Amino acid sequence: MQTAPHADLGTFLNVLRDPAGIPAPPVLFQWLMVLTWALHILFVNLVLGGGTLAIAAFLRRKDPLWGRLSRAMTQVTKIALSLAIVLGVAPLLFTQVIYDPMWYASNVLSAAWVMGFIYALGLGYTCWFVFSFRNKEGASAGELLWAIAAILLFALNGFVMHVLSIQSILPAKWLEWYAPQGIPDMSGLKVHAFSLPRFLFFFAAAAAGIGIFLLAYADYFRLRSDFPAPYRELCRRIGWQWARWGFLGQVVLAITWFAGVEKAAAHPFLWMTMIALLSLLILLWRGKPEAFAGKGYLYQGLFVVSTLVVGIAREEIRLGALLPLGYDPMSYKVNLDLASTLLFFTTFLGVGGLALAFLIAMLWQAGKVEGPYVAGKTVARLSDFALAIVLTWIAIFFGVGLFVWLRNFH
Repeated sequence: MQTAPHADLGTFLNVLRDPAGIPAPPVLFQWLMVLTWALHILFVNLVLGGGTLAIAAFLRRKDPLWGRLSRAMTQVTKIALSLAIVLGVAPLLFTQVIYDPMWYASNVLSAAWVMGFIYALGLGYTCWFVFSFRNKEGASAGELLWAIAAILLFALNGFVMHVLSIQSILPAKWLEWYAPQGIPDMSGLKVHAFSLPRFLFFFAAAAAGIGIFLLAYADYFRLRSDFPAPYRELCRRIGWQWARWGFLGQVVLAITWFAGVEKAAAHPFLWMTMIALLSLLILLWRGKPEAFAGKGYLYQGLFVVSTLVVGIAREEIRLGALLPLGYDPMSYKVNLDLASTLLFFTTFLGVGGLALAFLIAMLWQAGKVEGPYVAGKTVARLSDFALAIVLTWIAIFFGVGLFVWLRNFH
């Protein structure tokens, strides 16, 4: 079946946009999408990498240090899973704002997989919580089944999101996928596009991510007597090994992935991604585990930057696929709404930012203390400010609603 010419396809895609437009310049949503995706994927790395390491360490749990590492990574994975889910909402919403025709079409084409996503996530979440509860000293080998089931379900969800992303940037094939040989297929059961190098790239990133996390983990607890040197040295050694092989996998898979991208050499952030990954790989490959003592925070920061670069590269690939077809997100109709935009940012930065600052500061300090923790003046003040601004926001929210309701009541 012949696909529509690019001019007609571009017109079709632009007609599918929301006729109401968007409330702020599209470049704002584009950058928010990239930034929030990077934050989301950092915790996805901890879920996949930490969960896999928890399983690997569980198999060697007869050694008390490995057993402790397994239990620690089990808890890290549980917390990271919650944050990955919460932070995953934002990039999805920003994608729907400026790429709504592509995203919704892709979801309809594989609707059954999309609907199954939330069930797989909930089941995987439950399985990991069961493993977290049962992964104690003396745990039997059978408990590992809960963890394996959870990781496989998380990987399945990653597969679904990967497929939806690939399908969304191939609109020229939508008609053929929807109606092969002219017969509509509305089952939503088929997977129409898949890129193995791109899919595996993010598993390599998970290995590198948990490795870098362990380097910082070993540094963070260096002042606590209940985290003895042998345990921290094990964490640093395992982190060093996983980070090295993870970055090596990312480099190889990135080369394979980018080789399949049309006009890849013209995308500067694809080059920057390779430079960032190669630089980190060389730094990790040249040193020994003990050489990274005290440098965990530095490498954690560098990994965050490299993840952001990958996020920009993803967006560059998407634009490279859609711009030639006549779809430019920067030309989206704008109906400027300063009130809602300001409300969003004041809520995000004022309410969420201050509350998050309090939680991070408190947890950062409390984790370094062995025994009961007593907050200092700075954390106590942050607590007061966070509570006050949340209460103020609630009062304004309901106050404005009540005022509008009474004013318009007849």
